[in-house]
Amino acid sequence: MTRLVDRPVEVNGAHGPFSVPAGFRWQGRWYAVREVLEVWPDSGAWWDGENEIMFYRLVTTGGTVFELTLDRSGNWKLYRIYD
Repeated sequence: MTRLVDRPVEVNGAHGPFSVPAGFRWQGRWYAVREVLEVWPDSGAWWDGENEIMFYRLVTTGGTVFELTLDRSGNWKLYRIYD
């Protein structure tokens, strides 16, 4: 089961465009990234002027799977939590 969140998060350890984060803060708690499961681009509705977004499916040290997104402006969001 998953929960769609799609809210901004603070990320650390990600330097440069579309680099993988070392951790992120969600609801006042820091999560360290243990493993990157998958990274993929999504071109969105390019015909409507949407920019490409990178998706990151990550496992934290606690074992929870999260999906984060990063847009071309450098904005990170927690997109989905896998329960």
